[in-house]
This record gives sequence, structure tokens and C-alpha cells, in this order.
Amino acid sequence: MCTADDSDVRRTPVRHPGAVLLSSCHRTPLYIGRALTYVLNGLLISAFTLTAASLLLGPHIPFAALAGLAAVLAAAAAGCSAFGPALGALGLRFRDVFLISNVAGSVLLLLTGAHVPREVLPARCGRPATRCR
Repeated sequence: MCTADDSDVRRTPVRHPGAVLLSSCHRTPLYIGRALTYVLNGLLISAFTLTAASLLLGPHIPFAALAGLAAVLAAAAAGCSAFGPALGALGLRFRDVFLISNVAGSVLLLLTGAHVPREVLPARCGRPATRCR
């Protein structure tokens, strides 16, 4: 999603990353403003997918769990919207964004327990995943 949004940076000098660094404005509201659309889009897609899955497959989600579920979905959407610019920054530094993104994706799959159970991982690899619980 980040590359689709940043594809017109060369044509519009206002959104050029150098202009952000040279401006006298605070950078945090600028970056939050750019990420906010992706976070809201992620929340909308997650809510739609969860609603469609619950209607089609029939799992019952208690009403009391919706607030916690919304907080988890918001944290996941914010994390995913920050992952793209972080990979972009590393790609600028190392000049090969595809290698960096493949390594980062593999590390995330390994350390989060998505493909390998956390109990099987060595202690030094399983520690970051257990802190996230």
C-alpha cells in the first residue's frame, strides 16, 4: 500500500520526503496524518471481513469482547501501516527493498508463531513472541 501512495512523489514536490525533513512543521502530525488513512482502511477491511465471516461461518462473538477486539484490530492496523514506511526507509538505506521485505516477512512469520509453534523455537527466538501476549 505504501508504494501505491508514494508513486507520485516525483511529480508532486510538496509530498517529497525531503520537503518533510526541511519543513519547520513538526514531523509527527505529518506522519500520523499520512498513516491515518491506512489505519482507517485497515480497520474498515478488518471489520467487514470479521462481519462477513461471522455471518457466513456462524461463530458467536460475545458483545463484551468487541471492545477488546476493536483495540486489537486498531493496534494491528497501526502496526501494519508503520511496517511499510519502515521497510521503505530500510530500502533507501540498503538500496534493495525487495530483499529487505522478504527477510522482514520471513522473520515475522518465524518469530510470531504463525508457521512454527512458539514452544518449538529456541528461547532467544521465542522471547519476543511471548512478550507480545
